[in-house]
Amino acid sequence: MPLLVALSVEKKRNLPIVGERLITFVERATQSVNQNLKFVPPYLNLDDVKVDLEAWVSE
Repeated sequence: MPLLVALSVEKKRNLPIVGERLITFVERATQSVNQNLKFVPPYLNLDDVKVDLEAWVSE
């Protein structure tokens, strides 16, 4: 994956933990906004969300 960045141990420790419930929420929210694009805020790039979600799920 070309966009990955190596993190130090300290930075890894400070990252928030992404649990299964959060991933499920993001998956459902992404599906919902795909059906109702008018609810996507202008600052949110839906394609980037999909890439991030795929990276989480593929781990």
